[in-house]
Amino acid sequence: MKRKLSVIATKQQTLTTLVTYFKEILSDYIDIDGYIYTDYQPDFDTSEVLILSGEKVKNKMGAKLTGKTCLVSKRELDYRHLYHLTRIKPGTTVYVVNDDKEGAYDAVARLEELRINSLNLVPFYPGAPVREDIHTALAIGELHYVPDHVRVKIDIGTRIPSISAIIEICNVFYLPPEVINPVSSSYMSNYIHLLKSNHHHLQSIYDNEQLVRSMFNHSKDGMCLVDHLGTVKTVSENFLKMLNLKDKGIIGEEIAWLLIQSGVQRTVDNLLYEPLVFKNKEGLEVLLNATEMHLSNHKAILIYSSYTSDINDLEIIIRKNKDFKKTKEKYNFEDYLTRDENTLQMIEKSKRLALNESTILIQGESGTGKEILAQAIHNASSRRHQPFVPVNFAGMQANLLESELFGYVDGAFTGAIKGGSKGLFEKAHKGTIFFDEIGDAPMSFQVRLLRVLQEQEIRRIGDSKRIPIDVRVIAATNKDLITMVKNNEFREDLFYRICVIPIDTIPVRKRPSDIEFIMNYFLRKQLNDRDMDLKHMCSDDVISFFSSYPWTGNVREILNLVTYLVAMKGAHKIGMNDLPKYMFKVEDEEVRSLTKLERKILELVDLNPKCGRKKILNGLIDFDMTEAKVRTNLKTLNDLNLIKVNNTRGGSEITLLGKKILNSIKI
Repeated sequence: MKRKLSVIATKQQTLTTLVTYFKEILSDYIDIDGYIYTDYQPDFDTSEVLILSGEKVKNKMGAKLTGKTCLVSKRELDYRHLYHLTRIKPGTTVYVVNDDKEGAYDAVARLEELRINSLNLVPFYPGAPVREDIHTALAIGELHYVPDHVRVKIDIGTRIPSISAIIEICNVFYLPPEVINPVSSSYMSNYIHLLKSNHHHLQSIYDNEQLVRSMFNHSKDGMCLVDHLGTVKTVSENFLKMLNLKDKGIIGEEIAWLLIQSGVQRTVDNLLYEPLVFKNKEGLEVLLNATEMHLSNHKAILIYSSYTSDINDLEIIIRKNKDFKKTKEKYNFEDYLTRDENTLQMIEKSKRLALNESTILIQGESGTGKEILAQAIHNASSRRHQPFVPVNFAGMQANLLESELFGYVDGAFTGAIKGGSKGLFEKAHKGTIFFDEIGDAPMSFQVRLLRVLQEQEIRRIGDSKRIPIDVRVIAATNKDLITMVKNNEFREDLFYRICVIPIDTIPVRKRPSDIEFIMNYFLRKQLNDRDMDLKHMCSDDVISFFSSYPWTGNVREILNLVTYLVAMKGAHKIGMNDLPKYMFKVEDEEVRSLTKLERKILELVDLNPKCGRKKILNGLIDFDMTEAKVRTNLKTLNDLNLIKVNNTRGGSEITLLGKKILNSIKI
């Protein structure tokens, strides 16, 4: 039986928006219903938690909330509708309409931070004086409050719950952190799309960090975005304030070092696994929480900070509980999206290996689902009811590796938590420990890691006692460990210790039947429409381009592109000019790497669509060629996704990427 959440609001429109929004994200995990505050009867409600639409509801309900766990939902403007603002002439005086004075002024403040078209925004609410000279109005879901004389009326929608509100609910109900990923991705995608539409910022959209920072500063919570290397990319003023950090020079710093400066003895990777409450230098309790996001071709991590005084008392107790863990092992083999025969065989092999206790090494490119596979193996093994503990070596600082993996005793070093701390190996006891990006493990640490794997025991920092551990090891990497061993970049003995059973994932470009299948899956999921299909959104040229595009970011790149397509969705089908420019980027290295012969073959295929090898051979009179050599060169160009070699008598044809490179050569 699902647990239950009740939403309470002052108006039906607000209630409908909030309930619909929460259901889209959380309905797989909890039951959600809603009430207008005047209709709510606590005696008949079995909800564990109440979500209130604002402080006004909390003040009006009074005694009805006694004995209930209540969260006031933080809300923000819906960026999906704000593109309308970019169509208003710069400098126009515009009403911002809401049902009360406080809401109208708050909406004006948030819109002004976006600096869209330099509009002159005037708050309007019931009882406010009417100005006959204002003929344009933006309504926050309250069009009926717009004065009659206003000619242009734009509804930018009722405010929606903030990302932090979703995280609050996830933590109270012990929901997996992956629930927040689509919300974060959609939020960022819609915001970026909004800024792209604003001609004042078009050229600087990706470089102007002040714009993104203004979005972060909308939130009362602190926010800090770090890239896959742990480098700070964007940070809000509230985050700096809560962690007592100085603004100057913080962009580009390592987050691990900044956390240590703030007195936080916890890595970002560990924050993903378990939230932390600590006292800052002013003696105030701060909750740190992190969630993983996927941006471009890399992982990124968004760190949230909140004063515990702003959080419900029950939540603080839950988050301080040392036994509280975020469930990360949510994936099964059914979650590995594929119809490709070779990939299905790889999955069947993995299912058999899951029943074995041997160490597994998963190798493959970034974005090919190595962590999904690792979690699926764990969930199909005899250890499935025990912990699954991920360790990402790419995101962990070398000086913190030992304390994180092996733990430490009280007083082991300056800043150590009183009473000591368990390491990740101990937390994984009887379960599975997953070494992600094992190729990034420092050479200096590999000796210690090898010893632990051989002896199956660890010793906390500052302690002489040895602690036996029983863990299954699954490792993953996108690097060529054999080459690293030859170059003395990875220990040979450690390689053979972890590579007992190798599994190789298959990149998307070698799974052509999966491309449209995976894109349709993500489209249907994001739009909540089982009948949605790629052909309904994109032109035939675009779909054809997708089949020949190299997808170097694999499934992760497909997910990011689908998020972009959903944001771009309109009345007309998406054409080639609507796709992100990076998909057509031709690197100088790619052009220079082509031989004179390969360039000539590319020209011949372009001029003679679907021509066969013999016709190409006839066009190469200036080269010493045979049909076998032509076949070899065609295969090379096919592997580079510059041409498509059809089966049987279909001949060869140039791809859009091939045309792009050919045009670059001609220029």
